[in-house]
Amino acid sequence: MASKNIPVMRCQKCNSYYVPVKYSCNSCGSRELEIVKVDGTTLIYSHTTIRIPPEVYRDQVPYDIALVILQEIPGLMFTSRVMCSGENKIEIGKEVVFTGTDELGYRFELKRGMPDV
Repeated sequence: MASKNIPVMRCQKCNSYYVPVKYSCNSCGSRELEIVKVDGTTLIYSHTTIRIPPEVYRDQVPYDIALVILQEIPGLMFTSRVMCSGENKIEIGKEVVFTGTDELGYRFELKRGMPDV
């Protein structure tokens, strides 16, 4: 499973990175932000399983939400749905692969063939 490039926002003035959508840089206040795509290793930093969802997602329970970190850009984290199936269980430290975005935000899948942490 090949990872797609992950869209993030970069300040053209101070080179700070953010998860879209951002209208000004927290570091320098510049409005000169651009969307760039980065290809990097992403790991699960923390996670939870949703069992009592908002009404709109009632038919999807249980589902996993994770805080995912991009190792190449220190401090950049994404809150995301993480898809996993079978024996491949979500765990802190496991690598995930970006699969795209939708109206709910970023989506990742557990990287297949990962050994247990």
